[in-house]
Amino acid sequence: MIRPTLLLAALTACVPVQATLVTIPSAFSATEANNSNGGVLGANARTFQYDYSSSVLSINPGDKLIGMAFRLNTGTSVISGALSWSQFDVEIATSTASPGSLSTTFASNAGTDATTVRSGALSFAAGAFPTSHTPNNFGPEITFSLPFTYTGGDLLVTIRTSGNTQGTAVLLDAEGNSSGSYQGQGSTLGSNATVANGATSTTVILGLDVVSAPEPKTWMLAPIGGVIVILAAAARRRRERKRNDR
Repeated sequence: MIRPTLLLAALTACVPVQATLVTIPSAFSATEANNSNGGVLGANARTFQYDYSSSVLSINPGDKLIGMAFRLNTGTSVISGALSWSQFDVEIATSTASPGSLSTTFASNAGTDATTVRSGALSFAAGAFPTSHTPNNFGPEITFSLPFTYTGGDLLVTIRTSGNTQGTAVLLDAEGNSSGSYQGQGSTLGSNATVANGATSTTVILGLDVVSAPEPKTWMLAPIGGVIVILAAAARRRRERKRNDR
């Protein structure tokens, strides 16, 4: 007979809790993109918006996005100094427009689930971004203060940055826009811009930290696990009573 405690351990081992860094667009997981972006982590105040088609996402409805990361464009030198921003805000939403069809009004492209997943200051230590690879590995994770639950559809990422205070040029890996697959747009009118003015024609390559949604069968095991805990506790009490009665 399998003891309840052993069965419970086997069941709870099925619950996925580890996050995975997923590259979007997924075609660039192990491939360098064909362009670069110097604005997202650059020295000037900017607003950027990126639309990724569901067809280029290796994530599933129910997955939670808990962080993000960037990677340097291949050939970029090591960033020897620390970097900091007084403002680096990130909003994630389901896109209301397909890539190639974004409105130049940023807010018009975000669905009702738009979530500011992080805001405020940001900093990276000197040498935090790996180099000398093709493509380079992703740099440090930018952890979200609020997770975003993906429910399907195209994914919209809006970044508002004050520009790094060191005045350092930072070139990120990026791909030229591709209608129907991914699209980037931006504004040189600062971090609170409401309208794009052609600041970019590329889409930055992102690493998303994703916690996968448990499969339905895993959720079904949860109440069973609860019952097993109760049964194990009851059995333990019976054994204790028998010992006390001796």
